Amino acid sequence: MRPLGAELRLPVETEPVFGEEEYAARPSRGPTRIVELAAADGTSAVCAPAAVIRHLLVILAEDAGLDVREYPAVKGSVWALFFSGGRLAAADYYPALTSPLP
Repeated sequence: MRPLGAELRLPVETEPVFGEEEYAARPSRGPTRIVELAAADGTSAVCAPAAVIRHLLVILAEDAGLDVREYPAVKGSVWALFFSGGRLAAADYYPALTSPLP
């Protein structure tokens, strides 16, 4: 995330709630924090271990009543999450992103 932040000239902050140990200790805090970030102005990017991402997606999709059949989280992949009214409205998975820049 730091290279992305540097390229975009944006701050990068550590959110312990998305780390494996903290998430395992307090799993309800992760989805709450994602919703808080979605409600804030601007766009947020979150980097987390695959197990955390999968669990976040399961909880957010179930809460929104969305039928998401798979939750892949391959290293280097990206989920774009879209929220409306404090709930997940849509989720798009991108298995690999490449930069158009050399």
